[in-house]
Amino acid sequence: MTDQTAAPDEQDSQDRRVLLVHDTSAEPALWRAVLGKGWALSAATSEGDLRRELGGPVLPDLVIVEVSDFAGSGQVMVEGLRSNPTTQQLPVTVVVPRDGEPA
Repeated sequence: MTDQTAAPDEQDSQDRRVLLVHDTSAEPALWRAVLGKGWALSAATSEGDLRRELGGPVLPDLVIVEVSDFAGSGQVMVEGLRSNPTTQQLPVTVVVPRDGEPA
């Protein structure tokens, strides 16, 4: 989330934060290219990483979840985000691969 106490010019110059939930190292480079400038990307490759990223003082502006990377628990994770008052308003994009293709 954007710091509401910052001056408008400071808010515009800060990167928006994206949390990518996945289990491989190849996707962050792809997502950096897709998102372009103005987005700071962090990755969560385990439940511990996810807890650290979402438990800090600054939440991401967007969460991208590659559902297949959590072996069917992606839906459970999204439901968990929606049921938590702290994270329920976060926009979440779910990426689902086609059969046999990487997400």
